[in-house]
Amino acid sequence: QWGNALSNLIVGNATSEHLTRLFAHKNVLVQISLPLGMGTPDKDSVLYITPLGEQVSPITATYISPASKSDASGLGKTFYYSAPAESLRVGMRVNAIPKGTDASKSSGVIIPNSAVVWHDGKSWIYQKQKNDLFTRIPIKTDTEVGDGWFNQDLSPQFEIVTSGAQLLLSEEFKYLIKNENED
Repeated sequence: QWGNALSNLIVGNATSEHLTRLFAHKNVLVQISLPLGMGTPDKDSVLYITPLGEQVSPITATYISPASKSDASGLGKTFYYSAPAESLRVGMRVNAIPKGTDASKSSGVIIPNSAVVWHDGKSWIYQKQKNDLFTRIPIKTDTEVGDGWFNQDLSPQFEIVTSGAQLLLSEEFKYLIKNENED
């Protein structure tokens, strides 16, 4: 379940700085999902991670190998990285930014969690078309931030439903519910 690179480090006689730090609990193994459009990271490439909701400086994580399991969300390709253990715990969700990119230069919008509905394994929001007309549109949820999702595909001029999106989804599919009381 750990992939060939990690298995070879453990069963082989190779001494590795990454493995030594993992066994000493100085580093932790982090599974990162990267967008499908990104290729496989280069050996020992670096990215920066920050735990969601935490106000800590970005943590440098070093690439180890492709992950043998996908993320539960099924979004993107998954890889193992080694990172210092101080601010990271098992099961913690993190944001990842590849080294050499400046996140402060990214433009887009933050979509609140309350606006996102999940249907058929995909994430959707409702966009306002008219006063009483809303259209469900798919969105990317590659970058989770605090209480929502950062999205570069939408412009700030989009009007979206931020309260009651789940109700709209239920209303959209209510015709599928059979009324058993109709006699």
